[in-house]
Amino acid sequence: MFAIDSTTTTTISLDFSKLVSDQPVALFRHVVAFSVSTGAVADEIVVDSAISHIQGAFLTLDYDAVDSSGTMLTQKGSKTILVTHSAPRLVRKVRVDTTALGSNDKIGLHRVDVDKVVAEPTVSLTNNATTSQAFVDGRFALRLQSENNLAVADLFDLQVRSFPSSPRIGVAPGDAARYNEALYFWQAAGEIGNGTPADEGEVDVATTVAETVQRLVNRELATLSTAGQAVPAQLTLHLLFESSAPCRLQLDTLRVAYQLATARWLDQPVAAQREKRVLRFAANRVDTQAVTVAVPPGATVEQARIEVVVGRTGAPQALPTTAAGQESPLNDAALTQKQGIRIDATQPVALAITPAQALTVRAIALGMTALAAETTLAVSLQESWQAAPSGSPLAQGTLQFKHPGRTLWGIAELPAPVVLSTQPLWLVVQVHAGAVVWLAETKSAMGTPGQVQSSA
Repeated sequence: MFAIDSTTTTTISLDFSKLVSDQPVALFRHVVAFSVSTGAVADEIVVDSAISHIQGAFLTLDYDAVDSSGTMLTQKGSKTILVTHSAPRLVRKVRVDTTALGSNDKIGLHRVDVDKVVAEPTVSLTNNATTSQAFVDGRFALRLQSENNLAVADLFDLQVRSFPSSPRIGVAPGDAARYNEALYFWQAAGEIGNGTPADEGEVDVATTVAETVQRLVNRELATLSTAGQAVPAQLTLHLLFESSAPCRLQLDTLRVAYQLATARWLDQPVAAQREKRVLRFAANRVDTQAVTVAVPPGATVEQARIEVVVGRTGAPQALPTTAAGQESPLNDAALTQKQGIRIDATQPVALAITPAQALTVRAIALGMTALAAETTLAVSLQESWQAAPSGSPLAQGTLQFKHPGRTLWGIAELPAPVVLSTQPLWLVVQVHAGAVVWLAETKSAMGTPGQVQSSA
């Protein structure tokens, strides 16, 4: 077994010539183990298909069949060695004990018909010399041309070549007893390099490996959750590289990138963890609550999302409303100021403001008293240019007051959130119809004292 880090890119060669199964067909396998760190908190993982990648190739393998579990050597009489492979192999070289050889002796490769050895050799080889003659068989006999005795113990080396056969790649739980649960995501048909083009053995997968690893890990995590078992800090997976014949795997890239997902609050003991927290807000004023989110040690938060469900408890209460009839988070009763700035359609009014810190603005709330029915106005944020509004709104919203004489908060929602820096800017109010009293003071502003002025 070769263990490799889940984010490693490397070039290695994996030779696998050990037969692991011959039922129902021969199977040769090499295992690459890697671990998925769960932080002991993950409910799921999300594997990134844009980063995860396996690249390499299944290639031919030259190996010594004398030491192979897929080859059986049998003594047949005093002069013959019967060779039986799990499948046909191409013979490349034979080396025997030189003391067994006669003068200028050759090693004959003989076909076998059932149990009868064909008298004439199909190929004759020089001892310990690589041959270019193509002799492929799954069962054949070795004899010396001199007819000297030849024992299995005299056979030192039997080099054969094998081609990848129906190679495939899968991922399984890190337990050999559970390999039957493997999920496979790549496969090629035929003998690669021998009837099937060699490039059919090239591996270059991203999306399928990401989807398969994610499916297997999430299946394991769901099984643990259903059984009420704790999530281990690491889950071990085995990548299975398999072939129906011995072969070589050149593995260039193996990278699995993933994120952890959990629906629990991690700063609580496991026994007390819940999927949600309840925050209680005041019903008649702007209120703020905080939520603390813990992350596993060493983790870097790249993206976060929070889902909120709004509900009410206790007796229903009448909430303050805007002129448009929408519920307001601000309490109109708190607007006790009796003076302000009268604004009509003849000229806009601007308030200089300098935020104390950068902030994101989604709406603007202004305390106002409408002086006419169907009063409408525009509220905009503008950059400062030569100590005056630039005339180009950063963001703009509208307000409408249907009834005169009521003092309330008007909330102008912006089309999109706008981020404000700590640079000076202007809040400009332009009445289009009717008139209002803006309950603003000339020494109030957002963050620092400001000034109210009318445009010339």
